[in-house]
Amino acid sequence: MTQRPHRSTTALWIELLESLSACGRRFRAVLADVSAAHELNDTQFSLLWLCSQADDEGFSQSSLAAATAVSPAHVSGQLEQLRQRGLLAAQRAAKDRRRQLWRTTDDGTVLLNTLAGQLGTLTDHLEAELGAARRLSHADQIRSLNELFGRDDLCGDSQPAVDTGPARQTKTSTNQRRSAA
Repeated sequence: MTQRPHRSTTALWIELLESLSACGRRFRAVLADVSAAHELNDTQFSLLWLCSQADDEGFSQSSLAAATAVSPAHVSGQLEQLRQRGLLAAQRAAKDRRRQLWRTTDDGTVLLNTLAGQLGTLTDHLEAELGAARRLSHADQIRSLNELFGRDDLCGDSQPAVDTGPARQTKTSTNQRRSAA
């Protein structure tokens, strides 16, 4: 009979991260079905969503590539497709005119609202089961984990640091919304 690994802290973290990953895959499968009906792939949905969370200036391509863990070349192509569909717009950065900053257009926002409406039954059920307080607590904990995994001192050279620029700005806006409530 094969023995199970020792229930060390490492094993518990692996179990937690595997559970988070499985949950993400399940949600992504539902999201893929809804997005496909609007001719969006997984990466395009993520880019559109991240850009909708940006301030008025938008996000750089490199920040979006890091946040989605997708190569800059692939992100470039996906951004261009979304731009051609009128869902995203780029503008030059005020401080560095060589950089393009991306944000959603009105049509992009309308599409995201449509997708959110189609996911409403699922998200309403999750909210009823977990409640807002637990959702906010889990979200803060997952953001903290994401930020920790981006640190060079924890992941070393084997894992490139992930620029969580969009996620970090999203967290700030979430905290601002909470304090305003």
